[in-house]
Amino acid sequence: MGPQRLALAALLVGAATALAGCGQRSETSADKGGAQQVELVARSDLKFSVDTLSVKAGQPVALVLRNEDTAQLHDFTILKIPVKDVRGGNEAKGENVHAGMDMGMEPALHVSVQPGQTGRLEFTPTDRGQYEFFCTVPGHKDAGMKGTLTVN
Repeated sequence: MGPQRLALAALLVGAATALAGCGQRSETSADKGGAQQVELVARSDLKFSVDTLSVKAGQPVALVLRNEDTAQLHDFTILKIPVKDVRGGNEAKGENVHAGMDMGMEPALHVSVQPGQTGRLEFTPTDRGQYEFFCTVPGHKDAGMKGTLTVN
């Protein structure tokens, strides 16, 4: 392969890689322990950094929630999702903070994070489907702080 073809091939690979990073979808990567790594950022404009997350059923997930807001607590909550091996979140610290929203039920997944802090929630989704996630602080979900977790 000549130098011009090699340069063209490198350019096409770079363009494809750049395009793969576009959009509002967050793909996962696996850590050394095999868990799917997912990062979600809670922002001060009452939005999450992405509104769609995608993971694989039957494989552990390590979700990191980072709160970039300097004034308000935010959280990640899914009311109903078939999961096993849930660890972390606020239960690991003896807390069960739902930020004041009366949900009428205990959520399947929940982690709340103080301003400027980071939290971690580990779980294994067991069934495929689409599940709504949102922030339980009153008014935040209505303002758009929500999204969909797709389990493939």
